[in-house]
Amino acid sequence: MTLPMISITYLTLNSKRGYEATKEADILPHYKGVVVHDCWSSYWKFNGAAHQICCAHLLRELNGIIENHPEQTWAEKFKTLLLKMKKSKDRAIQKEKTELCCSSVHRYKKQYDELISLARSENPIPEQNEVKRGKPKRGKVLCLIDRLEKYKGQVCFF
Repeated sequence: MTLPMISITYLTLNSKRGYEATKEADILPHYKGVVVHDCWSSYWKFNGAAHQICCAHLLRELNGIIENHPEQTWAEKFKTLLLKMKKSKDRAIQKEKTELCCSSVHRYKKQYDELISLARSENPIPEQNEVKRGKPKRGKVLCLIDRLEKYKGQVCFF
């Protein structure tokens, strides 16, 4: 028997934004399920829940890179990989499986890592300017690559 997926949205008003406001809403501090979100830093502070990064948000960001930065060859390939992984997951669910076969998982992990390497090669980290202090500005493309690399498990959680 397949359990139904439950999706709930709870909206609150608060004069603050971020971790304190989310904490005061008093749901995430107690939640033990899977929280699907856009990778906003405040959500990661709630350790009781499992985290999944929203693929719709990722696809929107990838589409923006594809449209505005055609020199970024990795973005279209990464989008294709995400959609292929989701299709595989959907097929597995239709067959009442709880996970993909080991060879598929291995193949997807390898493709994911190869695309991150390609993205890194197309976007080297900016060199530190001796005149300016602090970290060099990374930009939207490099920030997305960083998130895709750091949160690989949460991207592929679906």
